[in-house]
Amino acid sequence: MSRQIAKLLAGSLLLFTMAAPAFAQGPEAVTIDSNLTIRHRPFSPVLFVIARGSVILLAGGNGVLDLIQTGAQAGDIRDLQGNFLIRSARRFLTARYNVAMLDAAPAFPNPDGLNNQRLTQAHANHIGAVIGAVRARWPNKPVWLVGTSNGTLSAVNAAARLTGANLPTGIVLTSSITASSTPPDETGTVLAANPGLANISVSTLVAWHAQDECALSSSGSAQSVFNGLTGLPAAKKASFVATGGLPNIAVPRCSAFNRHGFNGIEQSVLTAIAGFMAAH
Repeated sequence: MSRQIAKLLAGSLLLFTMAAPAFAQGPEAVTIDSNLTIRHRPFSPVLFVIARGSVILLAGGNGVLDLIQTGAQAGDIRDLQGNFLIRSARRFLTARYNVAMLDAAPAFPNPDGLNNQRLTQAHANHIGAVIGAVRARWPNKPVWLVGTSNGTLSAVNAAARLTGANLPTGIVLTSSITASSTPPDETGTVLAANPGLANISVSTLVAWHAQDECALSSSGSAQSVFNGLTGLPAAKKASFVATGGLPNIAVPRCSAFNRHGFNGIEQSVLTAIAGFMAAH
C-alpha cells in the first residue's frame, strides 16, 4: 500500500469516527411520568439517522401507563400497552421521530387517572412543562402532540390554551372524542371544549377510521372535528380517513384493538401522520 493511499484511508477513518457518535444516537424513546421524570424505554435506537422531530404520545383511557418506578426495569409500561399510540412507538422511531410516552401517574393514578381533568388549565400547563422537558432533551427539533381517543382531549386543550415557547409545533388527533360518556368516566369532548378547536393556531391533522363504531368517536362525527378548526388556514390542517384492517376482536367497541384503534392498519396511519408532520 502506498503512503498516499494509507494517508487517505486514515483520514477517511478519522472522519467516520468523528461523525459516528452524532449519527449513532439516532431517535430514541423515553417515558415521562407526571413528575417529569424521564426514563429510557427498552427500545433499540434507530442508528445512523438524525431525528427529524419529537412526538409526545397521549394515550387514551385514563392515561395511566403505570410505569415501573425503580430498579433495572424503571420506565417500563405496565398498563395501556395495547393503546394504538403506545404499541406504535417503534414505528415513530423508524419514521425518525424521538418518542416521549406520557404517564398520568403518580399525580393521577389508577383507577381514575386523568378522567375529567384533561380539559383544565392545570392539565394544559402540565403538558406545556412536558413540552419544555422534551425540547430540553432534544433541542432544535419540532415537538408534536399526538393524541388518540381520550388523549385527543389533552392535545386540543393544550394547543388551545398554551402560548409562546410552551406551544407545540403541531398536533395530531386520532379517533377524537366527540361524545360524552357517563360518569365516572370522561365527560368532555373535543367539540365542546372551550377554549377548543377554533382557538388552535398550530398545524393539525385529524385522523379517523371510516368504520369506527365507538359511540364516543363515531366516524359520522369525525368530520365535525376537522370543520371545527376554523382558526387554521387550509395549508395548516388536513384529514386522513383510514379504511380496512383486521376484524374487531374485542369489546367494547372503543377498544384499542377495534377500528377505533386502527387494528391491523397501524403502519398506514403512521405513514400518514409522519408525512403530515414532515410537511409542516
